Amino acid sequence: MNTIEVAFPYIKTPQKHLPPYNGFGSEEDSLTSCGGLEPKPPKRDFYKFMKKDRIGFNSHVLRFEGKLLDEDSNPDPNRRFIISYHLSDDTIGVSQTKQDNSSLECGKFLRRGRIKMPNQEIHYSSKDLYVGNIVSFYKHKFLLVSADDYVYDYMESEKESYPQSNLRIILNKLRNTLGSKGIKGMMSNFLEKDLERNEVLNEKTFRETLYEYTNGKCLNEHEMMTIIRFYEKAQESVRKSNGIFVEQWKLFSILQSELRKIHYTGFNDLLICLEDRDKEKKGLLDRKLIRSGILAAIITNSQSRTYNIRCVLDKCLNSFEDTELNYEAILNKMNWTKYPAKPVPPQFIRDNFSRNPGQNGVLIYRPIAYYEFIQ
Repeated sequence: MNTIEVAFPYIKTPQKHLPPYNGFGSEEDSLTSCGGLEPKPPKRDFYKFMKKDRIGFNSHVLRFEGKLLDEDSNPDPNRRFIISYHLSDDTIGVSQTKQDNSSLECGKFLRRGRIKMPNQEIHYSSKDLYVGNIVSFYKHKFLLVSADDYVYDYMESEKESYPQSNLRIILNKLRNTLGSKGIKGMMSNFLEKDLERNEVLNEKTFRETLYEYTNGKCLNEHEMMTIIRFYEKAQESVRKSNGIFVEQWKLFSILQSELRKIHYTGFNDLLICLEDRDKEKKGLLDRKLIRSGILAAIITNSQSRTYNIRCVLDKCLNSFEDTELNYEAILNKMNWTKYPAKPVPPQFIRDNFSRNPGQNGVLIYRPIAYYEFIQ
């Protein structure tokens, strides 16, 4: 009996088409709801979360100050926003700050979440945020006018990923833009404006000269701040060579003031703790051991106050030239109950955001070691 072949019609397997995003919740949540009857939470990059989540005082949050731009791209001077980029999950949150003599309410402006670029399927990353750039969040345009010091510190430590904080790339761009003739002209201009001949210019003069020779188009504000921060640090060596030092007693006076605010009096217990670390019983310890021992003993319920104590303590310990220090003498300098220091008069300290000269009516004249820059 012969077999009969029957041709069955080819049935194409239907493909699952995802519906468009409806705007409720995050896009990842809506996407997982389309995978089955039992929705599952979206998977997170756990390795990235563990690496980029808060570690002690390292928040891994990049904070920028932004101005809202209207449809005519004119900034509204009465509105200030803090744009926070969280490195642990690449989410962005926007909050509005309180302004004096303003009826605008402060608080959350845009809920934290991943934000897509306009008319694109890719999300904003940390590389897209830098001072001087304009970003668009759900048709709201923001001009990033400044950033806190942590942004510059983090990007400079990861400079291969952030060209705006890579000094080598910035200087090569300047060199290619100016040429040998422009570099010589800028050098002579710097020397003419240095009337005191101390190889230092204030930031305002330094900026004006640099913008004059680059026509204000070569460098954005973030790149300019990278140059200023680096050569402001170089200015520290100039100050030391001229014999100008920060007086050590002022640092310990500020530290005593911080300890007095939290009513810390456990200096005897702290001395016993440091003596226990001194295995050789010679009265000297490495400054890192002294620092860790002091910070472990001084615990506050305020994160900002703990941060202040840590910063002042670092400056106090770094004021000594030796690596091994007499820990008992340091504790005596810290002891505000037995050895109170002369109080330091209050001084104006600029806030954590690095502002442009002239913004909000405040001029910043930071000394810049221009001679190191033109070498």
